[in-house]
Amino acid sequence: MKLIPSLTDSPLQRLSFVLEDKRRVIFTFRYSSQQLGWFFDLEFENFFVLSGLRLVSSQNILRQWREIIPFGLAIITIGEGEPMRVSDLADETVQLYVLEGGDIDYIEKRYFSRK
Repeated sequence: MKLIPSLTDSPLQRLSFVLEDKRRVIFTFRYSSQQLGWFFDLEFENFFVLSGLRLVSSQNILRQWREIIPFGLAIITIGEGEPMRVSDLADETVQLYVLEGGDIDYIEKRYFSRK
């Protein structure tokens, strides 16, 4: 798991993240004061785009696209609350981790496999 660094309390943030295979993911994070929450868009290569997903606590918020994209996104929150304040990303109340390879396999087995 790789922590997405350098997030601030700016209500609009755009950053680029390089995966292990050197491909790039572009994230845009937006805070909505009217909905009391963070939302995100992502662009991967020239074929996969998501827009307007709400950040919520999740072991892998991108799980439903696991057969299409080679990465996931974990949203870990202190106290298991949801990201609701504009400062949550900056003060690390919420941490975002990019999942790749073995990380995804572990999350699948730990949280999503039937026992």
